Amino acid sequence: MKKMKWTVITLAVSLLIMTFAAAAQATVLRAFVSSTGSDGNIGANCVQATPCKTFAVAIGAVTPGGELIVLDTAGYGPLVINKAITIAAVPGVTAFVVAATGTIGFAVSAGATDMVKLRNINFNGANAAGTTGLRHNSGLLIVENCTFQQLTIGVDCVAKMDLIDCDIHGCGTGVQSTGQGTLPDATVAVAQVRVNRGNITFNNVGTQQNNAGLNGNMNPLFNIFVFSTGGATLNLAGNTTASACTGSNCQAGPGIYTMSSGLH
Repeated sequence: MKKMKWTVITLAVSLLIMTFAAAAQATVLRAFVSSTGSDGNIGANCVQATPCKTFAVAIGAVTPGGELIVLDTAGYGPLVINKAITIAAVPGVTAFVVAATGTIGFAVSAGATDMVKLRNINFNGANAAGTTGLRHNSGLLIVENCTFQQLTIGVDCVAKMDLIDCDIHGCGTGVQSTGQGTLPDATVAVAQVRVNRGNITFNNVGTQQNNAGLNGNMNPLFNIFVFSTGGATLNLAGNTTASACTGSNCQAGPGIYTMSSGLH
């Protein structure tokens, strides 16, 4: 009887320790990855002194709204993002993400009001078939100073995102947006890619709009926009096809909409 009692107590203590360990994770505002790190450090929340090695493990240590910081230039693997977070490399450092055949580098499927920010990340598909650098399914997404190259699709969006100072080279399709678009005087859109500066060059297709649709007056809508405020420009040169589209809006001809003010 006494032995059984101690067994029950031991199990209870073990469960309590496991509960505290789980609670300790995903409670830090800032976690780190490094080429010399270890994913075994997730138990210590991937702090700067003991960083983890891959994005997929280290993201589990970050509380929603926190940051995942890259300490040195190396490859950090693919990732699914389902919460508000900033993922960035420190100045002078680049985080490499390789998309293997038929896979996605980063897939963003966050909550509708979750803000996701990506900075200084290099996505590369090594010309393998069926690769996508970044797919944006849901949430609010800002992508800054990132590079996409040798991918089947560089950026694939069905939600709303901002692409700022990014370089997209040597892809099958540089930027693709799919879903109901909008015009400057409209207030509702399913899909918007808002491009501010950067280079979309030497791709087979620079920008691809899919099914942006028509408004009530049968005017074509757009789901890819370029901002020109303050002299901002996009280099869309050297692509086999600069801009293309499929769906009802293509009766007006392919193209992207140039804006000088904000969108909803």
